[in-house]
Amino acid sequence: MKIDRDTLREVAETIGSNKRRSIATAFGVFWGIFILVILLSLSSGLSKGFQMLSRHLAPNMICLKSNNTSIAYDGFQSNRYWTLQEECLDRAKRQIPELASAEGLMSLWAGDKEICYEGKCSNGQILGVSMNYFSVYSVKLLEGRMLNAVDYKEQRRYALIGNKLSDRLFGVGVSPIGKRLLAQGRSLTIVGLIQENSDMVHIASDFGEALTLPLVLLQNMQGRKNELDVMAVSFHSEESKITGQEKLKAFIKKLNHIAPQDEQALNIFDIDEILNFFKMLNGNMSILIWIVGIGTLITGIVGISNILLVTVKERTSEIGIRRALGAQPKDIITQLILESLSLTLISGLLGIMCSVGIMSLVAKQYQELGEIPFVDPIVNLQTVCVSLLILVFSGVLAGLLPAVKAIEIKAIEAIREE
Repeated sequence: MKIDRDTLREVAETIGSNKRRSIATAFGVFWGIFILVILLSLSSGLSKGFQMLSRHLAPNMICLKSNNTSIAYDGFQSNRYWTLQEECLDRAKRQIPELASAEGLMSLWAGDKEICYEGKCSNGQILGVSMNYFSVYSVKLLEGRMLNAVDYKEQRRYALIGNKLSDRLFGVGVSPIGKRLLAQGRSLTIVGLIQENSDMVHIASDFGEALTLPLVLLQNMQGRKNELDVMAVSFHSEESKITGQEKLKAFIKKLNHIAPQDEQALNIFDIDEILNFFKMLNGNMSILIWIVGIGTLITGIVGISNILLVTVKERTSEIGIRRALGAQPKDIITQLILESLSLTLISGLLGIMCSVGIMSLVAKQYQELGEIPFVDPIVNLQTVCVSLLILVFSGVLAGLLPAVKAIEIKAIEAIREE
């Protein structure tokens, strides 16, 4: 059968003859493709988020934090409070060849009236970092400069300020460079404006919400000379990480008189394990998304097929007359498949358009929506193309059974029934 203007007009008239039924039927496909595209876009955003985060962390990285001991050892009682020491950084690098880098961080929470500028105050964190800390955990420099070796050597009262904290203190879009503020009564000059590369995982702190100082300066401000809250280390390779991590644990425990078997005293966060877990979770989610999305879409397709079967029953006389006037089976099949395909494509394209519009808004605004664990979750061309192929296949499939039923109608029997 040749698909001409008359055929298409007949298909449109058939669909339009019962608008409520057509809309109700098409909604199932609309909702199925809408949910599928939304979920696939979120999954893609998660995947891109993990990729971005891994680019901004040193490979084969772990973080260590002290915790109260659980075993009495070497003359010390259990439940003893202890802290990591800055001297551990250099000694560990010298004694454990598997280590590529070892850096330290001190963290202090400042209350509502402890970070102030010209009478305006805000809460936030005050962080002290070792000189090369940002080699293992990078941040984005938006303006000014990073802290340098001279700042550390001379213990200059210079600081980096996070973009979120800066907006609260100075106003959105106002440069903080060169401004002096008070942090716990100490005057600090801002030399750089920084931003977290990702809101997905923070290692002990959110640099976007903090003042970042040379480690030695914060240690002196707090009277905690040589102390660390977090030790961030990276290894040369995955293989060296396995042996190096055990050596590092034993080294720290020996240095601090902790029982070798005391697993509670030292918390270790394996960044690779965390990322791999989330990647695995995202992979499983992708499979679940396809199952849910396709399942929802199949429900819509079955709905279209059932409605077309009912329509074929109602149009028995019409089909019989057409057969009597010489219509070939392929003509009947073509029209019914076109009707199914039209309903599927129109509703599916509306679903794609709505999902694209929503995800475009989310992609534009996601940073303002809080701690969202995905990056740029916009619908990509591949997702749209796959969705269109699924729609075409679904439309043909939904119209196939009703079409087969239609060509089984005998012209004489159909007219006799009428």
